[in-house]
Amino acid sequence: MKKYLSVAWALLLILALAVGCVPKPAPELLAGAADYNTPCYTPQGGASFTCDSGGGFVVNAGATVTLEGATADAYETTLAVVDPTADRTFTLPDATGYAVVSSLATNAPDAANSISGASNALLFEGATANAYETSVIVIDPTADRTVTIPDETGAVIMSALTTNGTDVANSVTGGTNMLVWEGATADAYETSVSATDPTADRSVVLQDASGTLVLSAGGIDAAGALFFSGQDLKYEGTTADAYEGVLRFPVEPTADYIYVLPSYSGTVMLAAAAHQTVFGSNTITGTLAVTHGLTTPAYVFCALAADSSATGQSCSTVISGSTVTVKVWKPDGITAGSAGLAINWMVVGTP
Repeated sequence: MKKYLSVAWALLLILALAVGCVPKPAPELLAGAADYNTPCYTPQGGASFTCDSGGGFVVNAGATVTLEGATADAYETTLAVVDPTADRTFTLPDATGYAVVSSLATNAPDAANSISGASNALLFEGATANAYETSVIVIDPTADRTVTIPDETGAVIMSALTTNGTDVANSVTGGTNMLVWEGATADAYETSVSATDPTADRSVVLQDASGTLVLSAGGIDAAGALFFSGQDLKYEGTTADAYEGVLRFPVEPTADYIYVLPSYSGTVMLAAAAHQTVFGSNTITGTLAVTHGLTTPAYVFCALAADSSATGQSCSTVISGSTVTVKVWKPDGITAGSAGLAINWMVVGTP
């Protein structure tokens, strides 16, 4: 019987050798693994990988992890580790996606020129590795939002308002060819500043002064427009053409001039082109040579500032060379009393 069993074992061994079913040596247990059930081992003779006390996978110094990819060829992806100066941990999130790569070899937090992630922010270190970074933070969205960076080089316009969004109180935003001011109240009404399509390069300059802008119904030479041109204030009129009404001021005044329009409806009296009109007012007890600043007065007019028809008071004027005298009267022909009368006067002449 033993003879037959020995023959059977011999035949089984010969059959196994014939089909290539030869027992292979067990894999080499790595340092730190408790037993062969610990999934931390390498083919015999390997020394690049070890296990820590908890069975963790350790890449030893000088070793790399190479991934061949779906095609067996001359190209592989290699995971390499920069020599750490302390224990480091890279955590793979519970999500499917792609890793963000960088062309910077040392793209670590606080490294010069690095870009890293923080809580709901991107951190830009800048050219100097120091304690200061620029953070780009996103406000918690209430719907899907898209921020588009145009295909051009330039600088971002900043705002001191934390919530500088469309329709937010005090915000300034951009519209189609315009800037939009929301105002202090977030509502359906905004102020927009827009530019008419230019036919050449244009510049609008705000002077170094405080004040309120003068508004016009249209631009220069537009129907109904009121605009300045040099020393002239021009009114285009109802038709946009080559003709405007012009109110011209002195090129260089030699004193402060005040032009007063009375609170009446009527037509302004015109003088020759070389003439100027000067208005003034004084309280006169008898006669007074008024200060008008003209070289050659041609016409002079006066009127009482208050209605004095009940007392019969009046005024008269005299031109003598460059002197203009205004005189006040009572009904009996003598000059007014010491209280004087408020007189408005107008002198027309050449400067």
